[in-house]
Amino acid sequence: MEIPLRPESELQFPHPFKEILGLIQIAAKQAGVTRLALVGGAVRDCLINYNKITKIQKIHDFDFVVEGSPIKLSDLLLEKFTSKRVSNFRIHQKYQTIELSIDRIKINIATARKEQYNKSGFNPEVSPTTIEEDLYRRDFTINAIAFEPKTQQLIDPYNGINAIRSKQLILIHSRSIEEDPTRIIRAARYAARLNFQLSSESISQIKSTLSLWPWGSVHNEPFPHALSTRMRMELNLLFNKEPWESCLELLQEWGALSILEGGLQVDKRWKRRIHWGIRLRVPRLLCFIAGADNPNLLAKQLQLPTSEQKVMEEFFDLKSYLSNLKIKEEHSSPIFWCKILESRKWSKESICIAICFGVNSWEKLLKWYLKWRHIKSPKSAAELISSGWEAGPSLGAEISRLRYQEIETLEDSKYHR
Repeated sequence: MEIPLRPESELQFPHPFKEILGLIQIAAKQAGVTRLALVGGAVRDCLINYNKITKIQKIHDFDFVVEGSPIKLSDLLLEKFTSKRVSNFRIHQKYQTIELSIDRIKINIATARKEQYNKSGFNPEVSPTTIEEDLYRRDFTINAIAFEPKTQQLIDPYNGINAIRSKQLILIHSRSIEEDPTRIIRAARYAARLNFQLSSESISQIKSTLSLWPWGSVHNEPFPHALSTRMRMELNLLFNKEPWESCLELLQEWGALSILEGGLQVDKRWKRRIHWGIRLRVPRLLCFIAGADNPNLLAKQLQLPTSEQKVMEEFFDLKSYLSNLKIKEEHSSPIFWCKILESRKWSKESICIAICFGVNSWEKLLKWYLKWRHIKSPKSAAELISSGWEAGPSLGAEISRLRYQEIETLEDSKYHR
């Protein structure tokens, strides 16, 4: 459905983008691109602003789809814009897409394509198509609206404008979640950020897909590599760019946290962990997955960086150790906790996650992290050697003894103050 734009309803693009749009149109014609359209979030957000649904403060990215070669188009864009104006230029040959920033405005240009998912969760097979058919591969109807600057028309085959006006998130087709399960997380992101409601049909599709979920710790079946990558990217966006509390509340309400692990779906303490993680400067995603029944496996499933997987392994080991530790009266001593935490070589990050999780004696861990680990021996190795000590194990033991003595003195003075 093509909708001519009346003058009073023209899409209101940021002023710096209007000049860029004009030059992209000229370059597209010279590159032999038969059609060019703006799609996705930029069109959606302009329409949200126009309809006064909510106020979108800033449009960050502009996505174009073309019938033709974006690679040829990119060569001409590099000619038309000086090197001072262009940055972050990348070409992705497999999907025929280019990324670049012009005057710090992010631009993505992709060839119009059809996607065929031969297996759920895996990357699709792609082939060139028209702009209208390209819109079918998108997630929600509000993101399947295109604006063709040459004709000044909106292309809206799935009534996305009506969905915007009714503040509804509606999946485009019945196999949308089955093809790309990460759209569940995207649904929560859009719903929380835009204050939209997920349609009842879309919720039913999520639940029916999850009822047949073949991956994860319950089935001891790893996520496909492509799904792991997309899942990790969506979660990072959720925690770093979105109102994460509202997102997670929605996912839990829909029963959708089981997409990651069943233990997280019934977890009621994720908010405490993440807020503590923010205070201790621990990645929010790590604090969140610490509540899983098997956080080690989930970290591997999501293909987190090796360093973060190691942190989760250490956290799991520390949690197990403390759960089996029989706390006695003498265990209240800061020296006991310094020896425990420093002799096992647990990383600071894993100890912080244990604090966020609220493990047994987490208050002692917090005191160690904030205070005790920073206290040093009042005498340095050089000072001890100058007074007659010889370098070696006995010197190290004396430095430790003096440090422990200093810690106890400071704690006692604080207690008696």
